Amino acid sequence: MSIAEFIRENVLRQRLKQAGALAVYDADKRYRELCFDLAAEKVRVIDASESSIESREAALLALREVGQAPKNGQGTPLEGVLIYVPAKGPAIRSTQGAGRLGAGGPRLPPRHLGPERVREKCKTDKSLAIAHGLEDLYVEPEAATKKTRGRRKTGAGE
Repeated sequence: MSIAEFIRENVLRQRLKQAGALAVYDADKRYRELCFDLAAEKVRVIDASESSIESREAALLALREVGQAPKNGQGTPLEGVLIYVPAKGPAIRSTQGAGRLGAGGPRLPPRHLGPERVREKCKTDKSLAIAHGLEDLYVEPEAATKKTRGRRKTGAGE
């Protein structure tokens, strides 16, 4: 197994499989071919080289499809989206540096909350549930008993 195959299969593919979405920042364009080799029926690769606006729109559309059944009922659902950005990645804190692949290599995002964890959080966070289209999971908290403020009213004899 070559180094390129190792990076493609054991780093990029594994992280994409785990997260469902992966952004690879590659200013030196060392990993471009490795990223495009991952493109398949179940994995969509978005190239941000040409137009950042068009690639952003394509990425948003692809992310909506991840895990969803195909609209026509045929084919397989999309399992992941890899976004290739041939530019320097955003500055990351040193605590997140573990997700980085080599000096000057692609910066891979820290592992995110898995789909199960997001669904769990949607039960208590209405804005998160709305953002993920999971409003039906949100459970409205019970109304707390209202406490009165001020002096206690006492009987006439006191």
